[in-house]
Amino acid sequence: MLNTNNDIFDILAHIHSSKCDKTNNFEEFLDSWTNEIISQRNISFPNGIHGLGWLISYLNTIDFLNNDTDKLLYDVDDVLYKLAINEILNNSDTNKLLDYLSYFIERLLNKSLSVNNYREVLLYEVVYLIIADLNKKINLGSSDIFTNVMILIKYNFILKQELLHIDMIKEVYNLLLDKTVNYIISNDTSNYIEQLYLLKLSDIYNPMKTDISHIIQNAIKNLVISKNYKSDWYEIVNFEKKISNHSFLDKKNLYVYVSNFPIYS
Repeated sequence: MLNTNNDIFDILAHIHSSKCDKTNNFEEFLDSWTNEIISQRNISFPNGIHGLGWLISYLNTIDFLNNDTDKLLYDVDDVLYKLAINEILNNSDTNKLLDYLSYFIERLLNKSLSVNNYREVLLYEVVYLIIADLNKKINLGSSDIFTNVMILIKYNFILKQELLHIDMIKEVYNLLLDKTVNYIISNDTSNYIEQLYLLKLSDIYNPMKTDISHIIQNAIKNLVISKNYKSDWYEIVNFEKKISNHSFLDKKNLYVYVSNFPIYS
């Protein structure tokens, strides 16, 4: 049973469960949850205005909400725009930037947005600024494989959506992909099971270069042969489980899944 103490991960899990439908009860809960967050002036992700904005934008994108959500999201856009710019100007944290990027990309996917050209320009502007800052921060010699993979799956998602001039990210994406995959296979791949499966899902969603795709597939195959393959993502990659049977996914992984390999595509 949902309550106003839940975060977006809890709500997302509920939405993608068999217990949830488009009822007035859910919309009443969402209204209460929204009012609670606004009254607390919490701007964080996943249990503040940032998380609220992403969730409502996502529900709009998958046609779960029938209401026009733009008026509420305009205020969220403005708050997060300022926060994202501040993050960029003050030696930004990569993971925070990725969360901001997820929100603004989700907003650009909203169908109703096409009627407001000014708003669309503002969203594209901040997306370009975030990506430019991420590109400057990427360290091709870094062993922070988790962060590298999260950037890669987000960039691959953006390339698939064809929302931006792809030259801005394609060269960086290819370089980072080569370096990251080579680092993983040059080390103990069992330490990077989650990352390999995420890269494989990304490859399924929007195919990578053939040689890299084969390297990832072979690394996964070797993990399976050695029975060293325990991961939430194993179920999806190998058995093509549908999102409606999401109970095997950790709720945070569910967010990663729907925000990078969208079920509505």
